[in-house]
Amino acid sequence: MEDKAKGEVDLKKILAGHKVAVLVESEFIPEEIQIYKKRFTELGAEVHFVSRLWGYPSARFVSDVDQIGKPLEILEVHRDLKDCRVSDYSAIIMAANYTSVRLRMFNTPEGVPVNPEMSREAPAVRFFAEAMKNPRVIKGALCHGLWILSPNPELIRGRRVICHEVMVADVRNMGAIYVPSKVGVIVDGDLVSGHSKDEVPLFVDTIAQLVERVAKGQRLESYETQAFQKREGQLKVHVVLSSFGFWGEELVAPVQEFEKAGIDWDYSTPYGHPPRVVGVSMDPDYVDPPLNRKVTSCEMAKAVREMVESDRLNNPRKVGNVHLDEFDALLLVGGSGPVLDMNNCRDLQRLIYQCYAANKLVAAECYAVAALAFSRVPGDSHVRSVIWGKRVTGHPIPHDYTTEYGYEGVTPAFPFIGPAIPLEYVMRDAVGPDGEFRGNLDKEISVEVDLPFITSRSVAESRECGRQLVKHLKERHPRR
Repeated sequence: MEDKAKGEVDLKKILAGHKVAVLVESEFIPEEIQIYKKRFTELGAEVHFVSRLWGYPSARFVSDVDQIGKPLEILEVHRDLKDCRVSDYSAIIMAANYTSVRLRMFNTPEGVPVNPEMSREAPAVRFFAEAMKNPRVIKGALCHGLWILSPNPELIRGRRVICHEVMVADVRNMGAIYVPSKVGVIVDGDLVSGHSKDEVPLFVDTIAQLVERVAKGQRLESYETQAFQKREGQLKVHVVLSSFGFWGEELVAPVQEFEKAGIDWDYSTPYGHPPRVVGVSMDPDYVDPPLNRKVTSCEMAKAVREMVESDRLNNPRKVGNVHLDEFDALLLVGGSGPVLDMNNCRDLQRLIYQCYAANKLVAAECYAVAALAFSRVPGDSHVRSVIWGKRVTGHPIPHDYTTEYGYEGVTPAFPFIGPAIPLEYVMRDAVGPDGEFRGNLDKEISVEVDLPFITSRSVAESRECGRQLVKHLKERHPRR
Protein backbone atom coordinates (compact mmCIF):
# COMPACT_ATOMS: atom_id res chain seq x y z
CA MET A 1 0.00 0.00 0.00
CA GLU A 2 1.70 3.23 1.06
CA ASP A 3 3.17 2.76 4.52
CA LYS A 4 6.81 3.25 3.50
CA ALA A 5 8.70 6.42 4.21
CA LYS A 6 9.70 8.47 1.22
CA GLY A 7 13.27 7.99 -0.01
CA GLU A 8 15.72 5.23 -0.71
CA VAL A 9 15.92 2.01 1.27
CA ASP A 10 19.09 -0.02 1.84
CA LEU A 11 18.36 -3.05 -0.31
CA LYS A 12 21.98 -4.06 -1.02
CA LYS A 13 22.43 -6.16 -4.17
CA ILE A 14 18.98 -7.77 -4.28
CA LEU A 15 18.76 -7.36 -8.07
CA ALA A 16 21.98 -9.21 -8.87
CA GLY A 17 21.39 -11.28 -12.00
CA HIS A 18 18.24 -9.38 -12.96
CA LYS A 19 17.63 -7.16 -15.98
CA VAL A 20 15.48 -4.02 -16.02
CA ALA A 21 14.17 -2.42 -19.23
CA VAL A 22 13.33 1.28 -19.33
CA LEU A 23 11.30 2.46 -22.34
CA VAL A 24 12.47 5.90 -23.47
CA GLU A 25 12.08 8.48 -26.20
CA SER A 26 12.74 12.19 -26.60
CA GLU A 27 11.42 14.57 -23.93
CA PHE A 28 12.54 12.24 -21.15
CA ILE A 29 13.32 13.64 -17.69
CA PRO A 30 17.13 13.65 -17.25
CA GLU A 31 17.01 13.37 -13.47
CA GLU A 32 14.73 10.31 -13.69
CA ILE A 33 17.03 8.57 -16.18
CA GLN A 34 20.09 9.28 -14.07
CA ILE A 35 18.48 7.77 -10.98
CA TYR A 36 17.52 4.64 -12.93
CA LYS A 37 21.11 4.22 -14.10
CA LYS A 38 22.59 4.80 -10.66
CA ARG A 39 20.10 3.09 -8.34
CA PHE A 40 19.34 -0.03 -10.36
CA THR A 41 23.07 -0.56 -10.93
CA GLU A 42 23.73 -0.15 -7.21
CA LEU A 43 21.12 -2.82 -6.55
CA GLY A 44 22.95 -5.19 -8.88
CA ALA A 45 20.66 -5.04 -11.92
CA GLU A 46 21.62 -4.72 -15.56
CA VAL A 47 19.75 -1.69 -16.91
CA HIS A 48 18.71 -1.55 -20.56
CA PHE A 49 17.32 1.61 -22.13
CA VAL A 50 15.19 0.52 -25.07
CA SER A 51 13.17 2.28 -27.75
CA ARG A 52 12.10 2.13 -31.35
CA LEU A 53 15.18 2.71 -33.49
CA TRP A 54 13.40 2.78 -36.88
CA GLY A 55 15.93 0.49 -38.56
CA TYR A 56 19.04 2.32 -37.31
CA PRO A 57 21.67 0.73 -35.05
CA SER A 58 21.14 3.46 -32.45
CA ALA A 59 19.21 6.63 -31.80
CA ARG A 60 19.95 9.85 -29.95
CA PHE A 61 17.05 11.21 -27.97
CA VAL A 62 16.97 14.76 -26.69
CA SER A 63 15.28 16.55 -23.84
CA ASP A 64 14.88 20.14 -22.76
CA VAL A 65 13.02 19.23 -19.57
CA ASP A 66 14.40 21.30 -16.68
CA GLN A 67 17.22 22.44 -18.99
CA ILE A 68 16.49 26.17 -19.15
CA GLY A 69 19.79 27.93 -19.73
CA LYS A 70 21.56 24.59 -20.14
CA PRO A 71 22.47 22.49 -23.19
CA LEU A 72 19.95 19.90 -24.34
CA GLU A 73 20.27 16.57 -22.58
CA ILE A 74 21.20 13.68 -24.90
CA LEU A 75 20.44 9.97 -24.35
CA GLU A 76 21.89 7.48 -26.80
CA VAL A 77 20.03 4.17 -27.08
CA HIS A 78 21.33 1.02 -28.81
CA ARG A 79 18.56 -1.51 -28.06
CA ASP A 80 15.53 -1.75 -30.33
CA LEU A 81 12.21 -2.94 -28.95
CA LYS A 82 11.86 -5.41 -31.80
CA ASP A 83 14.97 -7.24 -30.58
CA CYS A 84 13.87 -7.41 -26.93
CA ARG A 85 11.85 -10.13 -25.24
CA VAL A 86 9.60 -9.34 -22.30
CA SER A 87 10.55 -12.61 -20.58
CA ASP A 88 14.21 -11.53 -20.45
CA TYR A 89 13.39 -8.81 -17.95
CA SER A 90 12.38 -8.87 -14.30
CA ALA A 91 10.97 -5.34 -14.52
CA ILE A 92 9.85 -3.10 -17.36
CA ILE A 93 9.38 0.62 -16.80
CA MET A 94 7.68 3.24 -18.94
CA ALA A 95 9.66 6.45 -18.44
CA ALA A 96 7.87 9.63 -17.40
CA ASN A 97 6.87 12.81 -19.23
CA TYR A 98 6.03 12.60 -22.94
CA THR A 99 8.05 9.51 -23.82
CA SER A 100 4.92 7.34 -23.77
CA VAL A 101 3.17 9.68 -26.20
CA ARG A 102 6.01 9.50 -28.69
CA LEU A 103 6.32 5.73 -28.33
CA ARG A 104 2.69 5.27 -29.36
CA MET A 105 3.54 6.39 -32.90
CA PHE A 106 2.32 3.82 -35.43
CA ASN A 107 2.54 3.38 -39.19
CA THR A 108 -0.55 3.86 -41.31
CA PRO A 109 -0.54 1.77 -44.51
CA GLU A 110 -0.92 3.86 -47.63
CA GLY A 111 -4.53 4.25 -48.68
CA VAL A 112 -5.89 2.76 -45.44
CA PRO A 113 -7.97 5.05 -43.17
CA VAL A 114 -6.66 5.51 -39.66
CA ASN A 115 -8.57 3.60 -36.99
CA PRO A 116 -8.01 3.21 -33.23
CA GLU A 117 -6.98 -0.44 -33.50
CA MET A 118 -3.81 0.64 -35.30
CA SER A 119 -2.58 2.27 -32.10
CA ARG A 120 -2.18 -1.19 -30.59
CA GLU A 121 0.47 -2.02 -33.19
CA ALA A 122 3.10 0.48 -32.09
CA PRO A 123 6.09 -1.66 -30.94
CA ALA A 124 6.25 -0.09 -27.48
CA VAL A 125 2.50 -0.50 -27.00
CA ARG A 126 2.73 -4.20 -27.93
CA PHE A 127 5.78 -4.69 -25.73
CA PHE A 128 4.23 -3.14 -22.62
CA ALA A 129 0.92 -4.93 -23.27
CA GLU A 130 2.77 -8.26 -23.34
CA ALA A 131 4.47 -7.32 -20.09
CA MET A 132 1.10 -6.53 -18.48
CA LYS A 133 0.00 -10.08 -19.26
CA ASN A 134 3.07 -11.60 -17.56
CA PRO A 135 2.66 -11.63 -13.75
CA ARG A 136 6.34 -12.52 -13.25
CA VAL A 137 7.43 -9.19 -14.74
CA ILE A 138 7.05 -6.10 -12.56
CA LYS A 139 5.64 -3.16 -14.49
CA GLY A 140 6.35 0.44 -13.59
CA ALA A 141 4.83 3.67 -14.91
CA LEU A 142 5.66 7.11 -13.59
CA CYS A 143 3.93 10.45 -14.11
CA HIS A 144 2.48 10.26 -17.66
CA GLY A 145 3.74 6.71 -18.27
CA LEU A 146 0.33 5.04 -18.11
CA TRP A 147 -0.46 6.64 -21.47
CA ILE A 148 1.30 3.64 -23.00
CA LEU A 149 -1.73 1.55 -21.99
CA SER A 150 -4.42 3.80 -23.49
CA PRO A 151 -4.69 1.67 -26.67
CA ASN A 152 -5.29 -1.40 -24.44
CA PRO A 153 -7.53 -0.10 -21.63
CA GLU A 154 -8.72 -3.60 -20.74
CA LEU A 155 -5.23 -4.30 -19.35
CA ILE A 156 -5.54 -1.64 -16.66
CA ARG A 157 -9.26 -1.62 -15.96
CA GLY A 158 -9.95 -1.97 -12.25
CA ARG A 159 -6.29 -1.53 -11.27
CA ARG A 160 -5.37 0.99 -8.57
CA VAL A 161 -2.91 3.59 -9.80
CA ILE A 162 -1.49 7.04 -9.20
CA CYS A 163 -0.24 9.42 -11.85
CA HIS A 164 0.38 13.10 -12.53
CA GLU A 165 -2.73 15.24 -12.06
CA VAL A 166 -3.07 15.89 -15.79
CA MET A 167 -3.45 12.12 -16.29
CA VAL A 168 -6.27 11.52 -13.83
CA ALA A 169 -9.05 11.80 -16.43
CA ASP A 170 -7.11 9.57 -18.81
CA VAL A 171 -6.63 6.73 -16.33
CA ARG A 172 -10.26 7.05 -15.24
CA ASN A 173 -11.42 6.77 -18.85
CA MET A 174 -9.26 3.66 -19.22
CA GLY A 175 -11.20 2.14 -16.34
CA ALA A 176 -8.36 2.35 -13.81
CA ILE A 177 -9.00 3.63 -10.29
CA TYR A 178 -6.98 6.65 -9.22
CA VAL A 179 -5.72 6.46 -5.63
CA PRO A 180 -4.32 9.59 -3.96
CA SER A 181 -1.17 8.88 -1.97
CA LYS A 182 0.95 10.95 0.39
CA VAL A 183 4.11 9.08 -0.63
CA GLY A 184 3.26 9.20 -4.35
CA VAL A 185 3.70 5.50 -5.14
CA ILE A 186 0.92 2.89 -5.43
CA VAL A 187 1.41 -0.86 -5.69
CA ASP A 188 -1.32 -3.08 -7.15
CA GLY A 189 0.08 -6.57 -7.48
CA ASP A 190 2.72 -6.53 -10.21
CA LEU A 191 2.00 -2.92 -11.24
CA VAL A 192 3.80 0.03 -9.63
CA SER A 193 2.75 3.56 -10.48
CA GLY A 194 4.19 6.87 -9.34
CA HIS A 195 3.06 10.47 -9.23
CA SER A 196 6.12 12.28 -10.63
CA LYS A 197 9.90 12.37 -10.88
CA ASP A 198 10.03 13.35 -7.23
CA GLU A 199 9.07 9.78 -6.32
CA VAL A 200 11.76 8.04 -8.44
CA PRO A 201 13.91 6.77 -5.51
CA LEU A 202 10.93 5.15 -3.73
CA PHE A 203 9.55 4.01 -7.10
CA VAL A 204 12.82 2.18 -7.90
CA ASP A 205 13.15 0.60 -4.46
CA THR A 206 9.54 -0.57 -4.51
CA ILE A 207 10.06 -2.24 -7.90
CA ALA A 208 13.26 -3.87 -6.61
CA GLN A 209 11.47 -5.31 -3.58
CA LEU A 210 8.72 -6.78 -5.78
CA VAL A 211 11.29 -8.32 -8.14
CA GLU A 212 12.95 -9.97 -5.15
CA ARG A 213 9.60 -11.33 -3.92
CA VAL A 214 8.79 -12.80 -7.33
CA ALA A 215 12.25 -14.40 -7.49
CA LYS A 216 11.57 -16.03 -4.12
CA GLY A 217 8.25 -17.39 -5.36
CA GLN A 218 6.19 -15.12 -3.11
CA ARG A 219 2.71 -14.02 -4.10
CA LEU A 220 2.09 -10.38 -4.99
CA GLU A 221 -1.18 -9.21 -3.50
CA SER A 222 -3.54 -6.84 -5.27
CA TYR A 223 -4.19 -3.41 -3.81
CA GLU A 224 -7.66 -4.54 -2.77
CA THR A 225 -6.28 -7.61 -0.98
CA GLN A 226 -3.81 -5.41 0.84
CA ALA A 227 -6.67 -3.13 1.92
CA PHE A 228 -8.61 -6.17 3.16
CA GLN A 229 -5.58 -7.30 5.15
CA LYS A 230 -5.23 -3.84 6.68
CA ARG A 231 -8.78 -4.25 7.98
CA GLU A 232 -7.48 -7.40 9.71
CA GLY A 233 -9.58 -9.58 7.45
CA GLN A 234 -12.90 -8.09 8.53
CA LEU A 235 -15.45 -8.34 5.73
CA LYS A 236 -17.47 -5.19 5.27
CA VAL A 237 -20.49 -4.10 3.22
CA HIS A 238 -21.09 -0.46 2.43
CA VAL A 239 -24.79 0.43 2.31
CA VAL A 240 -26.25 3.38 0.39
CA LEU A 241 -29.55 4.76 1.69
CA SER A 242 -31.89 7.32 0.19
CA SER A 243 -32.65 10.58 1.96
CA PHE A 244 -36.06 10.65 0.27
CA GLY A 245 -37.34 7.28 1.46
CA PHE A 246 -35.82 3.81 1.78
CA TRP A 247 -38.02 0.82 2.53
CA GLY A 248 -37.25 -0.38 6.07
CA GLU A 249 -37.15 -4.13 5.48
CA GLU A 250 -34.84 -3.69 2.51
CA LEU A 251 -32.24 -2.35 4.94
CA VAL A 252 -32.97 -4.39 8.06
CA ALA A 253 -33.31 -7.87 6.53
CA PRO A 254 -29.93 -7.80 4.69
CA VAL A 255 -28.24 -6.21 7.72
CA GLN A 256 -29.55 -9.02 9.92
CA GLU A 257 -27.94 -11.49 7.53
CA PHE A 258 -24.64 -9.55 7.61
CA GLU A 259 -24.55 -9.47 11.38
CA LYS A 260 -25.44 -13.16 11.62
CA ALA A 261 -22.44 -13.91 9.38
CA GLY A 262 -20.07 -11.62 11.30
CA ILE A 263 -19.88 -9.10 8.46
CA ASP A 264 -19.49 -5.42 9.37
CA TRP A 265 -21.40 -2.66 7.60
CA ASP A 266 -21.57 1.11 7.41
CA TYR A 267 -23.57 3.49 5.27
CA SER A 268 -23.78 6.74 3.37
CA THR A 269 -26.42 8.75 1.54
CA PRO A 270 -25.97 10.24 -1.94
CA TYR A 271 -25.47 13.81 -0.72
CA GLY A 272 -24.83 13.35 2.99
CA HIS A 273 -28.38 14.25 4.09
CA PRO A 274 -29.98 12.09 6.82
CA PRO A 275 -31.55 8.88 5.54
CA ARG A 276 -35.34 8.73 5.68
CA VAL A 277 -37.49 5.65 5.99
CA VAL A 278 -40.78 5.31 4.11
CA GLY A 279 -43.30 5.63 6.93
CA VAL A 280 -45.63 2.79 5.94
CA SER A 281 -42.72 0.35 5.83
CA MET A 282 -42.99 0.41 9.65
CA ASP A 283 -46.76 -0.25 9.52
CA PRO A 284 -47.76 -3.95 9.61
CA ASP A 285 -51.31 -3.01 8.60
CA TYR A 286 -50.32 -1.24 5.39
CA VAL A 287 -51.76 -2.94 2.29
CA ASP A 288 -49.71 -2.56 -0.89
CA PRO A 289 -52.22 -1.44 -3.58
CA PRO A 290 -50.80 -3.30 -6.61
CA LEU A 291 -50.31 -6.52 -4.61
CA ASN A 292 -53.49 -6.04 -2.58
CA ARG A 293 -51.91 -7.53 0.54
CA LYS A 294 -49.92 -6.60 3.59
CA VAL A 295 -46.17 -6.59 3.01
CA THR A 296 -44.63 -5.99 6.46
CA SER A 297 -44.79 -8.39 9.40
CA CYS A 298 -45.22 -7.14 12.97
CA GLU A 299 -41.73 -8.41 13.81
CA MET A 300 -40.14 -6.60 10.87
CA ALA A 301 -42.06 -3.39 11.54
CA LYS A 302 -40.71 -3.45 15.10
CA ALA A 303 -37.14 -4.17 13.90
CA VAL A 304 -37.28 -1.32 11.38
CA ARG A 305 -38.56 1.11 14.01
CA GLU A 306 -35.80 0.07 16.41
CA MET A 307 -33.18 0.62 13.70
CA VAL A 308 -34.58 4.05 12.79
CA GLU A 309 -34.83 5.17 16.41
CA SER A 310 -31.35 3.91 17.33
CA ASP A 311 -28.16 5.90 16.77
CA ARG A 312 -27.06 3.45 14.04
CA LEU A 313 -28.22 5.82 11.29
CA ASN A 314 -26.85 9.01 12.80
CA ASN A 315 -24.09 11.07 11.18
CA PRO A 316 -24.39 9.91 7.55
CA ARG A 317 -21.42 10.16 5.23
CA LYS A 318 -21.66 11.55 1.73
CA VAL A 319 -21.19 8.80 -0.83
CA GLY A 320 -18.56 10.89 -2.61
CA ASN A 321 -16.35 10.55 0.47
CA VAL A 322 -16.47 6.75 0.42
CA HIS A 323 -13.39 5.01 -0.96
CA LEU A 324 -13.63 1.77 -2.91
CA ASP A 325 -11.13 -0.09 -0.75
CA GLU A 326 -12.98 0.55 2.50
CA PHE A 327 -15.44 -2.27 1.81
CA ASP A 328 -15.85 -5.64 0.10
CA ALA A 329 -19.35 -5.25 -1.32
CA LEU A 330 -21.88 -2.50 -2.01
CA LEU A 331 -25.60 -2.65 -1.19
CA LEU A 332 -28.10 -0.17 -2.67
CA VAL A 333 -31.23 -0.25 -0.53
CA GLY A 334 -34.52 0.12 -2.35
CA GLY A 335 -37.71 1.99 -1.75
CA SER A 336 -39.23 4.86 -3.66
CA GLY A 337 -36.66 7.49 -2.65
CA PRO A 338 -33.72 6.14 -4.74
CA VAL A 339 -35.35 7.42 -7.93
CA LEU A 340 -34.85 10.96 -6.63
CA ASP A 341 -31.36 10.96 -5.16
CA MET A 342 -29.54 7.82 -6.37
CA ASN A 343 -30.22 7.78 -10.10
CA ASN A 344 -28.52 11.06 -10.92
CA CYS A 345 -25.85 11.06 -8.23
CA ARG A 346 -22.55 11.28 -10.10
CA ASP A 347 -20.55 10.17 -7.07
CA LEU A 348 -22.67 7.05 -6.69
CA GLN A 349 -22.39 6.30 -10.40
CA ARG A 350 -18.62 6.62 -10.08
CA LEU A 351 -18.52 4.26 -7.08
CA ILE A 352 -20.71 1.68 -8.84
CA TYR A 353 -18.51 1.84 -11.92
CA GLN A 354 -15.38 1.40 -9.79
CA CYS A 355 -16.92 -1.68 -8.18
CA TYR A 356 -17.75 -3.03 -11.64
CA ALA A 357 -14.25 -2.34 -12.94
CA ALA A 358 -12.71 -3.97 -9.86
CA ASN A 359 -15.14 -6.93 -10.01
CA LYS A 360 -16.45 -6.08 -6.54
CA LEU A 361 -19.92 -7.30 -5.54
CA VAL A 362 -22.84 -4.86 -5.96
CA ALA A 363 -26.32 -5.72 -4.72
CA ALA A 364 -29.33 -3.54 -5.52
CA GLU A 365 -32.94 -3.86 -4.39
CA CYS A 366 -36.26 -2.79 -5.87
CA TYR A 367 -36.10 0.73 -7.38
CA ALA A 368 -32.43 1.14 -6.42
CA VAL A 369 -31.45 -1.14 -9.31
CA ALA A 370 -32.05 1.84 -11.62
CA ALA A 371 -28.81 3.35 -10.32
CA LEU A 372 -27.02 0.50 -12.10
CA ALA A 373 -28.65 1.45 -15.39
CA PHE A 374 -27.26 4.98 -15.19
CA SER A 375 -23.74 3.95 -14.14
CA ARG A 376 -21.11 3.84 -16.86
CA VAL A 377 -17.61 5.14 -17.51
CA PRO A 378 -17.59 8.43 -15.55
CA GLY A 379 -17.96 11.40 -17.83
CA ASP A 380 -19.01 9.38 -20.88
CA SER A 381 -22.78 9.16 -21.24
CA HIS A 382 -22.46 7.38 -24.61
CA VAL A 383 -20.95 4.21 -23.15
CA ARG A 384 -23.24 1.29 -22.31
CA SER A 385 -24.33 0.80 -18.71
CA VAL A 386 -22.40 -1.50 -16.39
CA ILE A 387 -25.26 -4.04 -16.60
CA TRP A 388 -25.26 -4.24 -20.40
CA GLY A 389 -25.57 -7.91 -21.29
CA LYS A 390 -26.43 -8.86 -17.70
CA ARG A 391 -29.42 -10.71 -16.23
CA VAL A 392 -31.27 -8.56 -13.69
CA THR A 393 -34.55 -8.21 -11.85
CA GLY A 394 -36.35 -5.32 -10.20
CA HIS A 395 -39.79 -3.84 -9.65
CA PRO A 396 -41.83 -5.04 -12.72
CA ILE A 397 -44.58 -3.12 -14.47
CA PRO A 398 -47.48 -5.11 -12.90
CA HIS A 399 -46.21 -4.11 -9.42
CA ASP A 400 -45.99 -0.39 -10.22
CA TYR A 401 -48.27 2.15 -8.62
CA THR A 402 -50.45 3.67 -11.33
CA THR A 403 -52.19 6.27 -9.18
CA GLU A 404 -51.21 8.57 -6.32
CA TYR A 405 -51.67 5.76 -3.76
CA GLY A 406 -49.63 6.40 -0.65
CA TYR A 407 -48.32 9.75 -1.79
CA GLU A 408 -46.66 11.53 1.16
CA GLY A 409 -44.86 14.47 -0.48
CA VAL A 410 -41.46 14.79 -2.07
CA THR A 411 -39.15 16.40 0.47
CA PRO A 412 -36.58 14.70 2.69
CA ALA A 413 -38.84 15.42 5.66
CA PHE A 414 -41.83 13.74 3.95
CA PRO A 415 -40.65 10.81 1.83
CA PHE A 416 -43.00 9.57 -0.82
CA ILE A 417 -43.94 6.00 -1.74
CA GLY A 418 -45.28 6.16 -5.26
CA PRO A 419 -42.83 5.28 -8.07
CA ALA A 420 -41.51 7.95 -10.40
CA ILE A 421 -40.34 5.67 -13.23
CA PRO A 422 -41.51 2.48 -14.96
CA LEU A 423 -38.44 0.58 -13.79
CA GLU A 424 -38.87 -2.45 -16.02
CA TYR A 425 -38.58 -0.33 -19.17
CA VAL A 426 -35.44 1.37 -17.88
CA MET A 427 -33.79 -1.95 -17.04
CA ARG A 428 -34.70 -3.65 -20.31
CA ASP A 429 -33.05 -0.81 -22.21
CA ALA A 430 -30.02 -0.84 -19.89
CA VAL A 431 -29.21 -4.56 -20.30
CA GLY A 432 -29.56 -4.46 -24.09
CA PRO A 433 -30.47 -7.29 -26.49
CA ASP A 434 -27.95 -9.71 -25.01
CA GLY A 435 -29.10 -9.12 -21.44
CA GLU A 436 -32.37 -9.96 -19.76
CA PHE A 437 -34.78 -8.34 -17.32
CA ARG A 438 -36.72 -10.93 -15.34
CA GLY A 439 -39.81 -9.84 -13.45
CA ASN A 440 -40.33 -13.49 -12.41
CA LEU A 441 -44.01 -12.85 -11.74
CA ASP A 442 -44.59 -16.61 -11.44
CA LYS A 443 -42.12 -16.82 -8.57
CA GLU A 444 -42.59 -15.85 -4.94
CA ILE A 445 -38.96 -14.70 -4.70
CA SER A 446 -37.00 -12.98 -7.47
CA VAL A 447 -33.27 -12.52 -6.91
CA GLU A 448 -30.93 -12.63 -9.90
CA VAL A 449 -27.20 -13.24 -9.56
CA ASP A 450 -25.05 -12.27 -12.54
CA LEU A 451 -21.77 -11.35 -10.91
CA PRO A 452 -20.59 -8.91 -9.85
CA PHE A 453 -24.26 -7.86 -9.62
CA ILE A 454 -27.03 -9.20 -7.39
CA THR A 455 -30.45 -7.68 -7.99
CA SER A 456 -33.71 -8.27 -6.12
CA ARG A 457 -37.27 -7.45 -7.10
CA SER A 458 -38.90 -5.89 -4.03
CA VAL A 459 -39.54 -6.13 -0.28
CA ALA A 460 -40.15 -9.87 -0.15
CA GLU A 461 -36.68 -10.54 -1.58
CA SER A 462 -34.77 -8.41 0.95
CA ARG A 463 -33.56 -11.29 3.11
CA GLU A 464 -32.62 -13.51 0.18
CA CYS A 465 -30.71 -10.60 -1.36
CA GLY A 466 -28.73 -10.32 1.86
CA ARG A 467 -28.15 -14.07 1.95
CA GLN A 468 -26.85 -14.10 -1.60
CA LEU A 469 -24.50 -11.22 -0.86
CA VAL A 470 -23.16 -13.06 2.20
CA LYS A 471 -22.82 -16.31 0.24
CA HIS A 472 -20.76 -14.77 -2.55
CA LEU A 473 -18.65 -12.71 -0.15
CA LYS A 474 -17.80 -15.90 1.75
CA GLU A 475 -16.94 -17.68 -1.48
CA ARG A 476 -14.51 -14.90 -2.39
CA HIS A 477 -13.02 -14.89 1.11
CA PRO A 478 -13.38 -18.54 2.20
CA ARG A 479 -11.42 -18.08 5.44
CA ARG A 480 -13.95 -15.62 6.82
